Amino acid sequence: MKMYSVKALIDNALFYDAEALGLTREQLLLRKLSELSDEFMDSCESLGIVSPICYDEEQNMIHEGCHRLIVAYMLGIEEILGGTYLEIFNSDFLDRQDELGLPLCRE
Repeated sequence: MKMYSVKALIDNALFYDAEALGLTREQLLLRKLSELSDEFMDSCESLGIVSPICYDEEQNMIHEGCHRLIVAYMLGIEEILGGTYLEIFNSDFLDRQDELGLPLCRE
């Protein structure tokens, strides 16, 4: 897995959810922003963005983690951990997710 520029992804990446729902990038980001809870924001602010986003470089597409990406942007976090589904499932993240108290790739 690698670290990715939050701003570059916000500005340039395609979002799977936008394509699946027939929304523009701006419509999707506004929709996801409206779904954020104060608890999620507080958790990300205190713990950081713990769960990686699922991002495919070849497609330049974010498959999972739009909420996390938006929160990272709002908090001024410059880079976020990401990888393809295969990279995430083959990493030690699966072993660590129980100790972190987080399910894999969930908002």
